[in-house]
Amino acid sequence: MEQKCEFCRFWKKFGKPKDGECHRSAPLPSTQGSDKTLWPMTHIDQWCGEFQEEEID
Repeated sequence: MEQKCEFCRFWKKFGKPKDGECHRSAPLPSTQGSDKTLWPMTHIDQWCGEFQEEEID
């Protein structure tokens, strides 16, 4: 299995069909001057060094 966001246990689809959020670490403060926090946005084909395969029931 390829180690990319699509197959990672921390990745959640969000917005466009090939976009999502990485939930590996805590959300980050918004840089837009609000009190919101945001999960890092990623693309389905991206990857990082902290990949963990998604468990399938």
